[in-house]
Amino acid sequence: MYLQLAGRSDEGWVKLNNLEFEFSDVFSQVDIANQQRVFLQKEKNFRKALVFSLWTICKEVQRDLDNCGHSNDMADFLSDEGIDFGNSNVPVSTTRNGTENFDSAYNIFQERILERSTVTGLEKLLLRDVKKAKIEHALTVISTNLCHYIRSSQQYKLNEVRDLLEQSINESSISNPVSETV
Repeated sequence: MYLQLAGRSDEGWVKLNNLEFEFSDVFSQVDIANQQRVFLQKEKNFRKALVFSLWTICKEVQRDLDNCGHSNDMADFLSDEGIDFGNSNVPVSTTRNGTENFDSAYNIFQERILERSTVTGLEKLLLRDVKKAKIEHALTVISTNLCHYIRSSQQYKLNEVRDLLEQSINESSISNPVSETV
């Protein structure tokens, strides 16, 4: 971001992309994708920034799915070791092995996944960035297509997210020909 402020945006973008390969953990990936969005917005490249808004959401879902998996793995491990870690009387999930999971963070992860895998939740998350890109007419189509993608894909890919956005914009322009297309 400092390179961008110094007028060396191309160099800054290369550094951001390099970070993506250097830090491949799910937590860093979310932060990097979001910072790429911010970088592009500062460049006033709102359409491309919107790609990274969608990409950030996909990375957040992946992070939270991984967290749910790790939470269940820990419940199985603790059960295998004979350690009781139940903080409440109500389990929040049951693992594949049938172990009750009492990790309260599991519910937080599930709530975030749910918000990012419904059209309404996605519309709320994307509204600001869609407005900046001046394609508000496409919000519902983008959210619907992204919702389907999140629910149907096992692994998210940036090029697929980019194509999904362009397809959604084209679909919304066809169904709403009066609206302005960018």
